[in-house]
Amino acid sequence: MHEDTVIVPVDNVNYQVRRMTPAVGSYIWQRLMAAVYKASEGQKDTVAEEPTSDALKPSSAERLRAMCGVAFMFLGFDDFEFLQKNCLRVVSREEPTLGYIPIVSDDGRWAAKDLEKNPFMVTRLMVEVLVVNLADFLA
Repeated sequence: MHEDTVIVPVDNVNYQVRRMTPAVGSYIWQRLMAAVYKASEGQKDTVAEEPTSDALKPSSAERLRAMCGVAFMFLGFDDFEFLQKNCLRVVSREEPTLGYIPIVSDDGRWAAKDLEKNPFMVTRLMVEVLVVNLADFLA
């Protein structure tokens, strides 16, 4: 059984990541896999050797982070926008006197104004949401 929320520290700030609905999570997983497949088309057929030691194998979270780096480049804008919207709607940021506050309001406006113009941080948060929600697919 999974926890409903996970605290993820990013750049010395705690973010609370909630679970996506199964329908949204499954759809995003399918879009990511399609993008990874598209990225691999035309690649020479090579089989990478698996590390012999479990200590050398990347974790599910590390593998998913790497996959996102490739998949994001091969997603169409509509798929990326869907992914971003659904990732950010399950994230809250810890505010010193207020507790955890959603970073995006229900109507799509940024509650965390500093993130609105920070695509690097938004992408990092998206990846962390995907790790929390989808890494078990790679376990």
